[in-house]
Amino acid sequence: MERIAAYERELTQYTLKYLKEIPGIKLYTDLSVDKRVAIIPFQLDNLSHEDTAEILATKYGIAVRNGCFCAQPYIQKLLQVPAREIKRHIKNPRALHPGLVRISFAMYNQKEEVDYLLEALDTIAKK
Repeated sequence: MERIAAYERELTQYTLKYLKEIPGIKLYTDLSVDKRVAIIPFQLDNLSHEDTAEILATKYGIAVRNGCFCAQPYIQKLLQVPAREIKRHIKNPRALHPGLVRISFAMYNQKEEVDYLLEALDTIAKK
């Protein structure tokens, strides 16, 4: 299990190193990988979390999670969503809700897949 955790930390560190260089990406995570799981939440400027996830899935075949990840109060706090906006979303559940995109790694992911993800995000960010 420790070897798996070390490998996932290695992938996370590799991804963070290059992800933070892509213009327009805001990371919502600590850049230290010593004591963390292999998850990277982020947002792209001028693109909703829903659109980012859909583009990654449909154009690149890359699966990510988007939204609040079963941690709605925490994500709302991170994004500094005002209480009046939260109430507005409760009244209109079909409206676009605040959220993030989340990259999650596992033992079967490879650096080549990370490189493909980074290229896709760089292309999306430039458009």
